[in-house]
Amino acid sequence: MADVRPFRGIRYNLAKALDASAVIAPPYDVIDAGMQSALHERHPHNVVRLILADDRHRHPEAVDSYDSARLLLEEWLDSGILVYEDEDSFYLVSQDYDYQGRRTQWGILAAVTLEEFDRKIILPHEATMDGPKEDRLRLMKACETNLSPIFACYFDRKEQISVVTKEVAAGLPILEAEGDEGERVRMWKISGQAQIDAIQNTFKNKSLYIADGHHRYETSLAYKWRMLERHRDKTEAPWNRALIYLSDFNSSGLLIRPYHRAIKHLKGMNTEEFLLAIDRLFHKTKLEINPWRDGEEALEKAGDALTEASHKGPAYTLIAADDDDVYLLVPRAESMQLLDDVPEALRPLDVTVLHRLAFGEILEISETDLRAGKVILYDPDWRVIWKAVRKQGWAAAFFLSPVRPEQVSDVAEAGLIMPQKSTYFYPKIPSGLVFHRFR
Repeated sequence: MADVRPFRGIRYNLAKALDASAVIAPPYDVIDAGMQSALHERHPHNVVRLILADDRHRHPEAVDSYDSARLLLEEWLDSGILVYEDEDSFYLVSQDYDYQGRRTQWGILAAVTLEEFDRKIILPHEATMDGPKEDRLRLMKACETNLSPIFACYFDRKEQISVVTKEVAAGLPILEAEGDEGERVRMWKISGQAQIDAIQNTFKNKSLYIADGHHRYETSLAYKWRMLERHRDKTEAPWNRALIYLSDFNSSGLLIRPYHRAIKHLKGMNTEEFLLAIDRLFHKTKLEINPWRDGEEALEKAGDALTEASHKGPAYTLIAADDDDVYLLVPRAESMQLLDDVPEALRPLDVTVLHRLAFGEILEISETDLRAGKVILYDPDWRVIWKAVRKQGWAAAFFLSPVRPEQVSDVAEAGLIMPQKSTYFYPKIPSGLVFHRFR
């Protein structure tokens, strides 16, 4: 099954008095303009200058941001800011963070052989868009390097991998840093042959499920085939593999958070008419909560009610701009017949039901509009969605429960794709821990 290998990584040379916290960054696709600017100012060698350079901080000889990344990468290697490892290694990464209590996510950074999805070895669960893939491909062509890891999950029900990681974590880490969301990041090198063999042999019996970085994975595949067209005999060259962070689906530190949704307009209905339309397809229960008067505490109580209801099936909480209440929604049994044409693996998903019933039947939002992102605001932080309705003119919002790991794998193994913004894997894996070069 999965071909998981150690690799000769490139890392920041912390012996040069570099602070790891100052040079790592979140994945490029969660960096907004404000964070991009702050990361550039944080340190002249922050990895953002490679993965998402802005116009003010490009290399003076560069023709564009991709050329800038290439020139800076070479300069940092030449000056010793970045150094090659002496040997092929895996890297164990832990992230201690707060989310409804203290948690720790564990994972291994490895070079994984790229596989077409139809081989069922590495499986996606989300669709991709052409724009981000073209952007990442241009960066990959320029740098010939994986600058950020893809995030994938696996099932380790016999805890074979965790035996190795516990042994490694008993030693001293080679890197410690604080991430941008306050998480404590540590990394250990795994270079003992017995440990490497144990990891590789275990993964030979596993499939991998892409959690985050679908665009990066498809970009790596495109780059691989581009290179094989030129060098047909180079099937063992490094560009046949990609830098992937591998985490156990069953780990208590791995979170799949939902994307909540705010809607811009109600298809010409006022709030009262909209709530009546909701009644046709959902059982609607008014909760004894005032989201405007009681603020965030009210939404936390609504979250508790949603969690309890979700144990029995799809459920949502709803707020509207011109209404003082919070409603718990559960789809009516007869409404679920409207999903009879939906593939079985997708039918139980809260997001599938919401899109078909509320967005399709009631609001008549097309798939084109959903993909354009102009009528729906998506965010994993319920506070952002709540404020969008309360303060920013959005008409209403739906709050969802998270997708379960087995639902992700069921959808992936069925060869299906979830609706966009179905999963938000957390915490994100920082860029800048280690790089995987193709030459």
